[in-house]
Amino acid sequence: MKPGTEPAVFEGKLAQLVDKYLGKELAEYGYETAFFLQPVTNIHLGNQALDSIKPGTDIRYLYIFGIVALLLIAIGVINYVNLATAEATERNKEVGLRKAMGAGRIQLFGQFVSESMLLTFASTLLSILALYLISPKFSSISGVPLRLDLLVTPLGITLILAFVALIGVLAGLYPSLILSGMEPIKALANKTKMGGGAWVRKTLVVFQFLFPLVS
Repeated sequence: MKPGTEPAVFEGKLAQLVDKYLGKELAEYGYETAFFLQPVTNIHLGNQALDSIKPGTDIRYLYIFGIVALLLIAIGVINYVNLATAEATERNKEVGLRKAMGAGRIQLFGQFVSESMLLTFASTLLSILALYLISPKFSSISGVPLRLDLLVTPLGITLILAFVALIGVLAGLYPSLILSGMEPIKALANKTKMGGGAWVRKTLVVFQFLFPLVS
């Protein structure tokens, strides 16, 4: 449409055209018809009840799959937090020894967050490898090719690294706070208590089993 054209006004004229050129026939046979505007950007992911220019996908499916993907990531983060906090009791002496040697809480916090980010990075690489391995089979079953070349673009690499950093920090934040906050003497004597760690783990387990029901 030309700049400055009002879509509502143009659509009103379409109704007048229908009445002018088809009104008699429509009234005779008892049919109704109308023309309306559709943005070009809505053709592929718009209303699939319409006869679009080419087969499209309902955007609601993308929202559903996106939510399921986020829930799966949340379950993975919860698994890591539960395992890391449960393993904290076995790392008491390590933390106590490092603190006795002069390591500060910030250094220990950075160490444990780095471990989380390293595991996240390794799992991301394995996921990308799995994508490359299953993409031919997936494309043949679904009829939709996977654009894996987008992963190696500057934007794709940046998004992957940002994802690794975000998930690594989220997964390692609470365990790092627990481990780095242990007192050296109690840690070496293996007398450190997890404090609120137990109810946090129980809460996370509840969410972990709730997410599949929601999805």
